[in-house]
Amino acid sequence: MISKYFIEFIVYSFCGWIWECCYCTVRTHKWQNRGFLYGPIVPIYGTGAVAAMLIFGVLGRTYPFLDGAALPVWKLFLICAAASAVLEYLTSYVLERIFHARWWDYSDMPLNVNGRICLPATTLFGVAGVLIVRYVLPMATRAESFLPDVLAELLALLLMALLAGDFVLTVDSLLKLSERIARFEGEFNAIMETGYQSLDEKQKALRELPREARLRIDAFADEMSTRQRYALRNIRRYSSKQRELMAERVKDAFEKLGERVSQNIEDMAKAAAAVGDPERLAAIAGKKGSDEDGQKTNR
Repeated sequence: MISKYFIEFIVYSFCGWIWECCYCTVRTHKWQNRGFLYGPIVPIYGTGAVAAMLIFGVLGRTYPFLDGAALPVWKLFLICAAASAVLEYLTSYVLERIFHARWWDYSDMPLNVNGRICLPATTLFGVAGVLIVRYVLPMATRAESFLPDVLAELLALLLMALLAGDFVLTVDSLLKLSERIARFEGEFNAIMETGYQSLDEKQKALRELPREARLRIDAFADEMSTRQRYALRNIRRYSSKQRELMAERVKDAFEKLGERVSQNIEDMAKAAAAVGDPERLAAIAGKKGSDEDGQKTNR
């Protein structure tokens, strides 16, 4: 039974990832790969769905006042909306306490609470909770009967191993990323203490970093792992304004690095088309690689 709940947790987390990606992509008109983890799941959705299954399904059979099928729609909506607000607020708070960052921010939405939750999102989650309890969970319960227990155990163990590996690697990358950005922030503050007195002056200086600082940030961006770049793209804001500005500088650095790589590839493709000689293309590619290595050495 536990293995089947875990499988459903993964399935609902995957559905949540699809929703987040589609919503954010439509809103920004640019592909957004959302989520705290590297894999295609958003665990908060799976947690909420499985919690609803346990409360309105399992406990509902013992305590009739929790039976999701018998509850009036308005009561079910209020319970789901309130529970989702508590879950979302606590998740945002814990993540920020650990990593000093937020993966979502409702500060620009109406009726928000510290940017962690807002009425429009809570209303949407309440409606989704009603649909899940009334329609999705009954179908999921019927589908469970077609999955043999042995297969469910094996599948759950495989998914658990993948999730554990993803979680450990993601947390390790985030801690290292947070430590490095904090170090940049500390070094910058130490330099700014003597020359700049007000916070506005320091933030302006941060936007106009001296050449040495820019080169160090560029070097760090070049060394960042794929997971760290993925995490930095998905973080919406940091706990301090200066750290947020520093993170933006790092993000700009590796975005420009990607643009330079793409430009080099495009240049080599144009050279190949113009020359039409595979050996000449290899020589051009070798020269490009030497130039890039020289630029890295100079940095």
